[in-house]
Amino acid sequence: MKTQREKAEDFRSLHHGRRILILPNGWDVPSARVFEEAGFPAVATSSAGMMVSLGYPDGEVIDRREMVSAVRRIARVLDMASSPGASGRPQRRWPPQSGASSKLVPSA
Repeated sequence: MKTQREKAEDFRSLHHGRRILILPNGWDVPSARVFEEAGFPAVATSSAGMMVSLGYPDGEVIDRREMVSAVRRIARVLDMASSPGASGRPQRRWPPQSGASSKLVPSA
């Protein structure tokens, strides 16, 4: 299993390749694994899909810890990079300052 640093380096390099980077959107561990098994080099998380699968309407209030926990579960089981997404109110409620993402998920 790759380390988080290795996954991040892989993800960065995908943005500089000759091929267009297509990121399928997973919403839970099984959907993310389907994309990994299909051969995608990375997966994004669908904030709408994740929120709905956790019982919330898209873009509405979700506890930061619950969202981070869901993203962490996906990242932990994949051997490829993942790019978490957040939309709606969570973005406005979570820290707006520079470096906020590192404060939200320092070691996911």
